[in-house]
Amino acid sequence: MMIILHSLLFFLLFMLIHEGGHIIAAKTMAIPIQKIGASLKPYPHFYVSVTWPRSIVQKYSYLFAGMALTWLIFSIVQINDYWGIKSLYYGLIIQLIVEMNPFHSDIIIAIVTNRKSFKKAGFNDFESIYKTELDAYHFSALWYLHFSLWMVVIVLLLKMS
Repeated sequence: MMIILHSLLFFLLFMLIHEGGHIIAAKTMAIPIQKIGASLKPYPHFYVSVTWPRSIVQKYSYLFAGMALTWLIFSIVQINDYWGIKSLYYGLIIQLIVEMNPFHSDIIIAIVTNRKSFKKAGFNDFESIYKTELDAYHFSALWYLHFSLWMVVIVLLLKMS
């Protein structure tokens, strides 16, 4: 029972570190932060909302800063062979699975906001266009590729134990 509680606490910590990566990136690039919060949809998660960057470098730097921090932690754990701490292992694996998922993740935001009709519309009606493009992306060939790669990553991560 304690390993479950500790794993969830590590997962919570990793979620906060991930969002901290977005905050650091936004502050470093002078991207205004609109809101820091939590949401229950589509699943419970924290988020950092910013004024959408106009520069593609800023956009991708901001979007992938959280994931970069998670992979940095993963690398540190791997290099130092901390995998014996099972709750750390489970918390980190859950974080990696959640942040790489093909349903709602920074990867999805990067893909969807890179689609042609999204680029044409610019910043007009961002949320409506995002939802339309997200619906078009789900279950497309690219989505199935993302889903397949996600499954491979899950299997590889679980085999590490």
